Amino acid sequence: MSADVWLEVDTGAPEGQRIDGTERNLTYNLSGMIRRAGFIGWQNLMGMVAAEAEPMLRKTVENLRSDPAEYRPLNPSNGWGTYEDAIEVLEAMAGDCARHPKAVYGGWL
Repeated sequence: MSADVWLEVDTGAPEGQRIDGTERNLTYNLSGMIRRAGFIGWQNLMGMVAAEAEPMLRKTVENLRSDPAEYRPLNPSNGWGTYEDAIEVLEAMAGDCARHPKAVYGGWL
């Protein structure tokens, strides 16, 4: 299983409008690794304003990059997801937040 998340804006409709190009997917197999690096968890991310999520995402990436020897051993033994995947997706999410600071996170968890 994986987390499918995106940024959305409130249009007044029952559901928010997804912002094209912000849909990201990361396997739950990496959850332990990214939480150890500072990620707040997928459930906590839902509904969070992008401007508030961005610093946490950037700090998580910074922590991952600062000590690969600590985090690479947490790669899932089943091969589904890697340290590099975590960095790539979280960096993309942080960039999305920077471009759309008033949007909020939605997703399928």
